[in-house]
Amino acid sequence: MMSKQDATSKQIAVRIPSWLGCGREIYQGIASYVTEHQLEWHIITEVDADDELKPQFIDKSWKGDGAIFFRYSDEEAEALRQQGCPVVCVSRLSQCSWVSRVNSDNRMIGRLAAEHLVSTGAPNLACWIDPERSYCLERLEGFREVAAKYNREVLVLETLASSYPSDRKWSIIREEMKQQLQQLPKPTALLARDDIAAAGLINMAQSLGIKVPEELSVLGVGNDPVLGAITLPTMSSIDIPAKEIGKEAARVLHHQMENPGEVEVVEIPIKHVVKRVSTQFFHTSDELVARACQLIKLADPEKPITVKAVCDELGVSATTLLKRFQAVMMCSPKKFIDRTRYEEACRLLETLNAPIKHVAYSLGFKSPEEFDRFFKRHAGMTPGKYRENARV
Repeated sequence: MMSKQDATSKQIAVRIPSWLGCGREIYQGIASYVTEHQLEWHIITEVDADDELKPQFIDKSWKGDGAIFFRYSDEEAEALRQQGCPVVCVSRLSQCSWVSRVNSDNRMIGRLAAEHLVSTGAPNLACWIDPERSYCLERLEGFREVAAKYNREVLVLETLASSYPSDRKWSIIREEMKQQLQQLPKPTALLARDDIAAAGLINMAQSLGIKVPEELSVLGVGNDPVLGAITLPTMSSIDIPAKEIGKEAARVLHHQMENPGEVEVVEIPIKHVVKRVSTQFFHTSDELVARACQLIKLADPEKPITVKAVCDELGVSATTLLKRFQAVMMCSPKKFIDRTRYEEACRLLETLNAPIKHVAYSLGFKSPEEFDRFFKRHAGMTPGKYRENARV
């Protein structure tokens, strides 16, 4: 006789590639949802355990109650659809209309990347993308949106990496990187498709004698803990909220299993840029602007610096500073002050357990309401919501 546990237990396939730096965090998010809701899910996954565990294979012949995939083939999707097995994809590459999708907000990635790279002062901005990947195009769209606010053009470097034969992929990409970097104006601040591409670009730049970050600032996506640490110089990257993606994917799958036929598309907001050496350089030959930026960056957060204070310290008029600042930074000193203040607000919301009103006062705001309005203008969400997302 089948036990109650056996009758209610669900067979769930989870397939996340081992090369995905944030893959373990996606698993952790899935496990968190299962634990919190006391679900009897038997997770089946492909684990490389050096032949010490029984190998599991998940393909179009797999049968179960639900699946969470990073990527899937059309054949797999159709086979699972026919047996009534709901699928949730945690990659932007989902193409089937009946497959739910949970992924990071790629336009927000592009916008966040552009804000960070503009702040380096580099006169040239670039994106290195695969035009056949929809997530790359969405990131480029967000990047261009912010660049346009600062009247900046964006150089687009393309490589069709997804269509190259696997046995020759790296040699083809390497040659393209070489040609593109040799032709790139210097200095340039560049957003790479992901951390793997960023690491490759940094290594290629160094082999060509291009200094990183002095001549080329490189920003990755994914915050891979290994690549970020071993790449020299260490690599700045946009952090992906992988645990939240995993947790939300489990929620969506749970809902679909109880409500067959319903499909959801969820985009998870992005938290922040993890700043390392590959973008820690201020590109400008204008000493006045460099000194102004240094004053702004080093100012006491509790006593917000003003444009007048900067001018007084440097002994220049507001008109002179504005003209020189806009020529180099493509924005006003006030906008640069606000962006620096916003970045510090994000850091405090993520690292401090103090009430939000204390964060507001520590940043020199006169009231929590003033801080709330300021933060929403930059983040598109309240400080409370930002902190909630950052701590999933």
